[in-house]
Amino acid sequence: MFLPRHPSGSPELLLPPPPELCCPGIYNPGYQGRRGGDRRGQEGTGVSLCLAAPVGTSHHCPGPGIYDLGGKEKRREEKRREEKRREEKRREEKRREEKRREEKRREKRREEKREEKREERREKREERREKREERREKREERRRFLPGLGHRAWDFRALGFWSSGILEHQDF
Repeated sequence: MFLPRHPSGSPELLLPPPPELCCPGIYNPGYQGRRGGDRRGQEGTGVSLCLAAPVGTSHHCPGPGIYDLGGKEKRREEKRREEKRREEKRREEKRREEKRREEKRREKRREEKREEKREERREKREERREKREERREKREERRRFLPGLGHRAWDFRALGFWSSGILEHQDF
């Protein structure tokens, strides 16, 4: 009699179920007896193919799926693992997306700060330029009062030239 090997590759041979577990078989054209086909039974239905059945027929054993070898449970476990993997991928993708958003926010904030600093520098430059302009205008004003003396006019003022009458023609 043909005894199939355990699908996991274990050296143990599968033994047919005891006759008391077997019920009248339903003809299963997919089962070709000893010549091939699904010898492990109908996995996922919770019932197993009875290998003690004559060639060309199949018995469904109402036992705990002796020849199913936990196929249904394996598939459930595999589904759970697959679902976990998918869930983990989704979580990972969410984390990556959140990181990207956070990085964009940070970059935006950095750019705003850079822009603020540029603006401040621009304003300071403008203020310095205005002050230079004012100082230059004052110098020009002084030069207009004392042609040829320039900044030295104040020295003359300090030295008491007012009383000497030298500069009386200037309108201070």
